[in-house]
Amino acid sequence: MKQLSELIKQTDERVASLDATRGELLLDDSESSAFFVPVGSQRADNVEVRRWGTPPKFDFTPKPHWEVGERAGILDLPAATKITGARFAVYKNWVRASNGALANFFWCAHAGTGYTEILPPFWSAPLRCSRGAASRKFGGRFIR
Repeated sequence: MKQLSELIKQTDERVASLDATRGELLLDDSESSAFFVPVGSQRADNVEVRRWGTPPKFDFTPKPHWEVGERAGILDLPAATKITGARFAVYKNWVRASNGALANFFWCAHAGTGYTEILPPFWSAPLRCSRGAASRKFGGRFIR
């Protein structure tokens, strides 16, 4: 019985190890391209397959959307950085209002159709987040 108990313990440890390895492999593959996308290591390696429309031509250098949004008073990137770190924005004024209006429209349009309105938590435990692409993308950093 002791040998059987030891074998079960070793097998459980091996299964846990394999499960952890599988989880890591699945997380690493979260942003891989489709099989038909050419692999390249630099911008010059990208292949244009097709194009829709004609890219606009300007007689000025267009500003990035974050600069336009900050100047218009609808994005607050410094506040977002204090809250969550880089790559997020705090939406203000009419942008925030339009987001709320869109959500309200959805709720009204789907009332009585079997849709159940919920308000989930805005934060998640690190263990839950580790199962998504964002964990790898942001180097495993979480809001604490």
